[in-house]
Amino acid sequence: MFQLVPLASVLQPPEDTERMVGEISKKLIRHNLAHQIVKPGAPLSSESPAVLLTVTGGTEHMVMQRAKELQGPIILAAHPSSNSFPAALEVLARLQQLNRKGKIVMLGDRDEDFLGLQRLLHAVQVHREISQTRLGVFGEPSDWLIAGPSDQETMAELFRARFVKVPMAEIISGMDDIDDEQANGFLRSFVEG
Repeated sequence: MFQLVPLASVLQPPEDTERMVGEISKKLIRHNLAHQIVKPGAPLSSESPAVLLTVTGGTEHMVMQRAKELQGPIILAAHPSSNSFPAALEVLARLQQLNRKGKIVMLGDRDEDFLGLQRLLHAVQVHREISQTRLGVFGEPSDWLIAGPSDQETMAELFRARFVKVPMAEIISGMDDIDDEQANGFLRSFVEG
């Protein structure tokens, strides 16, 4: 489930905003995209991805304020009317000036649009999971490896994961303390998930 954060100009009548957001919400539901609509000013949860929807033009500053609350790439959604897309383009340009990553998804009548949003949400979820992961590094990188980054700082930057050094001596000594039954139990739990 993701958070849909609609942002509309104060010049737009609230009932028009509600109608437009309702139509987009119905399309999302038809495409099996579970979401929760976030009311104006309500806090965003760090537990699920957020999609910032430019309901109308004139919302660029509001969208940027909401983007400040989010970590990682920003997903912007636009629709074909009310200057929604130009507003999203302006926000994306500003995000890029600030060295933030972002992507615009047009939510029109094409199934591909919603498939694109589904893929983006999956990518954001994977990014979040990797960034919360600790990876064990056994031993030191071999000096003959030249094709990829070998230092942990570069790898941590690339994957946004935390690397934990595990000395080989600790692994070898730990192997002596495990009997066959414990090893087989670990193997089963690893294979079966």
